[in-house]
Amino acid sequence: MSATTLPRTSPLLAEGDRVVIRRNLSHPAWMHRIDGRDVGMMYLARTDLPELVGVSEVSATRNRTVFRVVDGELVKVAITEVQVHGSNFWFDAETGDQVNSGATHLTRIDG
Repeated sequence: MSATTLPRTSPLLAEGDRVVIRRNLSHPAWMHRIDGRDVGMMYLARTDLPELVGVSEVSATRNRTVFRVVDGELVKVAITEVQVHGSNFWFDAETGDQVNSGATHLTRIDG
């Protein structure tokens, strides 16, 4: 098994970048869980939650090595994660998705 870096498809988020924080409304964290005798367990979208959480700035970055499956092989991948001011959550610097959850997402504000 060798160390492999996946190709980056977008510029990484970096310290000082202004970002919009949004909920991933199709994530179970933001849905109602229904346990019905006839339908089994299912999730229904909530209509009382706004998608927009707020605007913030990337305040910290860290580099980590993780294992991922790429083309059926387990490979070691170097990733960069970012944290926004006032949050304890980490986000993938390339995709903007919340690490280990995906319940929220960051988008860079251009300009």
